[in-house]
Amino acid sequence: MRQLDETRHQVVVELGFWMAKTETTQKQWTRIFRHHGTSYRGEHLPVDLISWNDAVAWMNEMNRRFPLPEGWKWSLPTEIQWEYACRAGTETPFSFGNVADGTQANCFGQFPYGTKKKGPSLGRLVEVALYPSNPWGLHDMHGNVDELCANRYASYPLDEALDPDVHDVTAAKGLRGGRFSSIPAGCRSASRFQAPPDHGCYGFRPAIVPPQDAPPHSEVSSQLELTPEPENRQLWPPYEKPSLPAGSLLDGLAPAEPLSEVFGEFQERLVGERRRHGNIVLIWCPPGNFSMGEPHTEPASLVSFYRQHEVTLTHGFWMAETETTQKQWEEIMGSNPGDIPGESHPVEQVRQIDCLKWIAEMNRRHPLPKGWAWSLPTEAQWEYACRAGSRTAFSFGDSLNGDKANCNGYMPLGTTVRGRCIGRTTVVASYPPNAWGLCDMHGNVWEWCAGEMKEYPETAVIDPAPKHSTTSAALRGGSWKMFAPFSRSASRFSGVPALTKADDIGFRAAIVRTK
Repeated sequence: MRQLDETRHQVVVELGFWMAKTETTQKQWTRIFRHHGTSYRGEHLPVDLISWNDAVAWMNEMNRRFPLPEGWKWSLPTEIQWEYACRAGTETPFSFGNVADGTQANCFGQFPYGTKKKGPSLGRLVEVALYPSNPWGLHDMHGNVDELCANRYASYPLDEALDPDVHDVTAAKGLRGGRFSSIPAGCRSASRFQAPPDHGCYGFRPAIVPPQDAPPHSEVSSQLELTPEPENRQLWPPYEKPSLPAGSLLDGLAPAEPLSEVFGEFQERLVGERRRHGNIVLIWCPPGNFSMGEPHTEPASLVSFYRQHEVTLTHGFWMAETETTQKQWEEIMGSNPGDIPGESHPVEQVRQIDCLKWIAEMNRRHPLPKGWAWSLPTEAQWEYACRAGSRTAFSFGDSLNGDKANCNGYMPLGTTVRGRCIGRTTVVASYPPNAWGLCDMHGNVWEWCAGEMKEYPETAVIDPAPKHSTTSAALRGGSWKMFAPFSRSASRFSGVPALTKADDIGFRAAIVRTK
């Protein structure tokens, strides 16, 4: 499953080097810098909100505190060094063979590689070295967290089969190994991505590399033990609470009319009609049918996983105009679990079970007429509302590079122009709505849906109603830290309802018929 810029070629690694056994852990990071740089907490979990600039600063401090024999230094590995160490003499897609389903590495096992058998998808970081090592004793070279490399990202060959120059500090950098949310294909030994040097969404593992003029097989001490040293230093300035930006689509918008005490039939509702209930602005989505999933012709298609099929929804429903904001969450739950402050930003760091508690409380405090209830949307309702009659990759067309939605535009889709990567959530409704008036259906935060995430049927279905599961639930829409292809209307991920949470996972409410 070769991707772009994976052209096979021979490489000579003339100088040996030392590679850390695992990704850099939070304990190791905080022995140098106090800021955790992670969306999860655990001293044996890897850091995962680190930029290339941050990792280089950490290496510089390591070189100051733990000096090495002359000429040797702490460094990020180059892509050549990383893949050489990852493969550990193997020629298969993974260092452990031709098959990956989430049992051999922490990845998204619902979309297996080399087999039809689906495996686990833990939906979060795990402690380092929980999975078997490769033949050279290195752990987690596949999955868990994306790993930054030293060199600039470029087409192969990187430097005439020799280690590449690492001194360009402005260009995008190599990114290897995949992460817990990556499908196995993205965790192969050869799989490679790119990261802007100032984008803090990744992990890394250190290497000790020799001087360029060292003879082959040079020796250096292998004592890599880090010792605590008090340090009160922050890599990042304090995050300032943002205000509603000028020109936001919510700015100056007339209030929605109160929801009628009686929900009329569809013929009394207009598509895209706006109403307010429980301090939530809602958009009417009428009954209808649509093609759910993706066609073979769609860019970045994973049609074997997202089989296109016809879906008919016989009942209309109301969908929240935006993701649930921190203010809306706090009004019901009394506290804010999010990491990125801003009352008009979407709430994040919420598990599906947390969202269901919020829904239950909304039904108690803001009851609806008989036959209606607050709910998470099903996957079918979510995609139907997202597409809003469109058949393209996104509701606004087939291309995205961060201009029309808050995603990682450094890997665009449908265009060669790299776009923005803001690096955090934005105020809801900062981007244009779709044809029905729904905002942020692409990007910003992943959105929980109701019911278990299951393989799509091969035939047409009417009113699909997935059952609740304790092991998996669907996430839709992509997020601020994910590349553009993950924000497509058809793109889907899953998480564990009682476990999965992150600073790019939220939800939006719906009002649906209960019978």
